[in-house]
Amino acid sequence: MDPSREDLIKVLFFAAQHYRQSCLVVMALAYFMVTILFPAVASFIMDSSDDDSEDGRVVRGLGRALPRVRYYPRNRAKRQRTEATFNSLDSWDDARFKYELHVSKRVFYAIVDACRIDLSPRGNRGMSVEEKVYIALSFLASGGSYGGLSRQAQRGRTTVHRCVGHVAQSICYRLQHLVSGPPRTQAEMAEIVAAFEELGRSENTPGIPNIFAVMDGSHIPIKRFHNMGEAYYNYKGFNSVLMHGVMDNKGRFMDVLVGFSGRNNDSTQFRHTQIYKDLVDGSDLRERLIAWGQPINGVKAPLLILADGAYEASGFILPPFKQPEIQGNPQRSKYNTKHAKARVVVEHGYGALKNRFRVLLKGMELSEPNVNNVILACTILHNMCIDDQVAEPDHDEMYYEILRSYERWNTGRRNATRQAVRLNQNQVDHGANDDVWDAEHIRDAIVLHVNRRFG
Repeated sequence: MDPSREDLIKVLFFAAQHYRQSCLVVMALAYFMVTILFPAVASFIMDSSDDDSEDGRVVRGLGRALPRVRYYPRNRAKRQRTEATFNSLDSWDDARFKYELHVSKRVFYAIVDACRIDLSPRGNRGMSVEEKVYIALSFLASGGSYGGLSRQAQRGRTTVHRCVGHVAQSICYRLQHLVSGPPRTQAEMAEIVAAFEELGRSENTPGIPNIFAVMDGSHIPIKRFHNMGEAYYNYKGFNSVLMHGVMDNKGRFMDVLVGFSGRNNDSTQFRHTQIYKDLVDGSDLRERLIAWGQPINGVKAPLLILADGAYEASGFILPPFKQPEIQGNPQRSKYNTKHAKARVVVEHGYGALKNRFRVLLKGMELSEPNVNNVILACTILHNMCIDDQVAEPDHDEMYYEILRSYERWNTGRRNATRQAVRLNQNQVDHGANDDVWDAEHIRDAIVLHVNRRFG
């Protein structure tokens, strides 16, 4: 055997034994042996295959002991097919975008244009902006697993996971102005007020006047965050992030706050929203609501926000009467009925949001910042779809299967701490309410108004 090769092998084995506890050295040696040493030895064996000497027999024996290394050319066919799919998005019609991504073609390319500066590839081999947005919207719309989406897009699970986070973050940063509070013109506000009043109108009695928005909270299911224990476990029996939304008559979000754990209640989260701060701090919004409000049965009233019984009545918040307050009082009962007819907008709004972006129906396996970004991105996209008049997707079998699978996932845990958490969540916010007496006066005036018969 060539002494130089024998010496090289001895040096390599000595180094491996001496540094066997160092993973990096072992990996480097393995790489060297597979890529350089073994091919060289194999070539030497081929040259010595006809040698009948003792050295030749030793070399052939060594060749049988070495692993066989085969080299395959990289198969780029699948990647080329995937790239061709994204390059052909321009040829898709609007119906296909709505079917696959639950958004219109116009909304898709509006996202691409708005987020291009954040999502453009840094090299020639990076994913295009269109591909990143397609992968992220597929995840939001279907609520599927990273494994399934990875196989569909021919990308690794880590790549898909990172892509969803980057796109959601970019949407929240570049398009946050689409959730920018109530309208700033009186004409737009008057249109919303008239629409809410029409919802509660009957043949003989009017609806509730002076309503410009409706609000409520919603639990978005998640898989438990690492080292969080039961901090996100809510009274419904699953882990969730609480989302608080204020909507107009179309179910379009005016204000959104995400991030509170599921153990909190709606009114507590409302006190941290931007719209609450504007109402309390004497901002321009507060002045507009007071100036644009119309008197009700001779009582001066501002424009109001409808809310459920978890909120306390204030100068701008209009909840229903609680059950003991309506017993034996048919006028208050009728007020509650009309209140429910108008407040159904928020229920439909959340339903449309979760049907369009079904990732919100499942327990998201994301980090806390990514969960918040995904939820906020979904509300922004929801507003874009409403502005573009994109119809809500049908409740197909996939939608109901997601609900059934999540119901099965929660079975066995639901009743464990429900009662204890319910006591915490059903607390009503009684603090920081300087307008409570005016609010009760306004609500009594509305009761008289909605019980007034036409003609």
